[in-house]
Amino acid sequence: QHLVDIMDLPGFTVGDVKNKIKNIRSTYCQELKKIQNSKMLGKTTHVPTCIWFKEVDSFLHCNTTPRETLPNYLTMKCDPQDYMFEESPSLDDTNSSYIENGEEQEMQVLV
Repeated sequence: QHLVDIMDLPGFTVGDVKNKIKNIRSTYCQELKKIQNSKMLGKTTHVPTCIWFKEVDSFLHCNTTPRETLPNYLTMKCDPQDYMFEESPSLDDTNSSYIENGEEQEMQVLV
């Protein structure tokens, strides 16, 4: 509320302040990620273009801990054994079966 009072803008609410802070933190973290990625790839270090980056970095750098992330293909929880397909022995047969979580399931194949 104190920031809303200081800003003294018509219609500016506490929710707006929260959104602004969230957006600044998010952009700050994105810039940190760009810096980290450029260092890992051996490129020249990324220089943030946000005019406020250094000022925000002066107080957020000690309050921000980056989360360790993994590429999506490493976090998928699909076990190939859960989905094993069996082809129908005949081309005329339009039904196939597959095994899902150890149970055989019937599936109609549209030709």
